[in-house]
Amino acid sequence: MHFLSQQSAVKAVKAIGYLPGERTILGHSVAVLADRFAKRVPDLASLRDDAGILDQYYVPTRYPNGLPGGFPFMAYSEEQAMNTVAAAARFLRLAGERIDASSG
Repeated sequence: MHFLSQQSAVKAVKAIGYLPGERTILGHSVAVLADRFAKRVPDLASLRDDAGILDQYYVPTRYPNGLPGGFPFMAYSEEQAMNTVAAAARFLRLAGERIDASSG
């Protein structure tokens, strides 16, 4: 769930970046992408803490050997999972609002 939340937030920020006509947006860090587009979309700056939290889950939850011991599903709590889903939802909500505003 953590990795999918991080990936969802990346896709949401990239969608925001593509709206004004960007052709290529590379990267896998929510924080780096959010910083890149924050001047154009100031609301991204308010999600900076969420971006940093989500990025912490990119590698360790993606690979079975991403943690020094055990498996990712053993290392994280349900509360952490719910927090990452909520953080991703904030990015998705912002992207949806931007998409709606640009098409209406």
